[in-house]
Amino acid sequence: MLNTKRTRFSKAQKVPSFFKMANAMWKTPEEPLIFSSINIDMNNALAWIKSHKKRTGEKITITHLCTKALGMVYQKYPQLNAKVEANNIYRRKTVDFQILVSMESGDELSGIKLKNADRKSISEIAREIREGAAAVRNNQGPSYQTSQNIIQHCSITLTRWILKITNVLANRFELDLSIFGVPDDPFGTAIISSVGKHGLESAYGPLVPFSRCGLLMIIPEVKDKPWVQDGKLVVRPILKLCMTLDHRLFHGYYVSLLQKEIRALLQNPKILMGEDSISRHEKPKIHVIRDKPVVQPITEEKKPAVGDVSH
Repeated sequence: MLNTKRTRFSKAQKVPSFFKMANAMWKTPEEPLIFSSINIDMNNALAWIKSHKKRTGEKITITHLCTKALGMVYQKYPQLNAKVEANNIYRRKTVDFQILVSMESGDELSGIKLKNADRKSISEIAREIREGAAAVRNNQGPSYQTSQNIIQHCSITLTRWILKITNVLANRFELDLSIFGVPDDPFGTAIISSVGKHGLESAYGPLVPFSRCGLLMIIPEVKDKPWVQDGKLVVRPILKLCMTLDHRLFHGYYVSLLQKEIRALLQNPKILMGEDSISRHEKPKIHVIRDKPVVQPITEEKKPAVGDVSH
């Protein structure tokens, strides 16, 4: 007779709402994901942050700079700002980011929505993230507090059904569920998570199925590392920016566009702040996929095959 008792395990009695939602959303990994990272010399960026603080008294962080840079990239390449819904590709009209916020206890994870990030100055981005994070940690977050309160009283099985129904209503039928704590297009263009304060030098996160985001950007800790500059070995503050991307919206060519632009902006903070001119590519050419406009950039370089993520 088989012994079916699970003596080595005990059922968790109190499960945080974040882990309930995670267990309800994800099953066996089978999604089309791309994982990519890029090392960036942050020497100029850190120097700019220090001089800006001395000049204005305003505290700007690496997270604020990365958010600003990503917004500028999406503004320059609007074809990247898309979602997949019912096997169709739809372009978003605005660049909105979901900034993840870790609660003080460390058990829960919430977020704030930064709208029109591509149009905001670095000061506006910094202020909204600071104020939004403080509100969330004080249980006053405008977007998700209601939905989190509901989830706290539900089992994982019930949470799974709630998310499935909410997913169809909010994404497929585009209904306004703000009364239930689910704002319109709740996660927006991309998700940004800063884990540097936890001492992580590298990390990759999963794309949230409900979010319809094509990109999750993780911002680890900036660390001094060996770096080759002008043929010499030097020590530089390096940021390993990590990304998880939806292969239905990105392939190697688009990933390279994204990362090259972000690196150029973070290594040249004057351009990032609009203190210097930035070159703009020729206006993209539009073609149609399933009657939904999707933009392709003009380039003289030969594009790699869709499955090529080698660069």
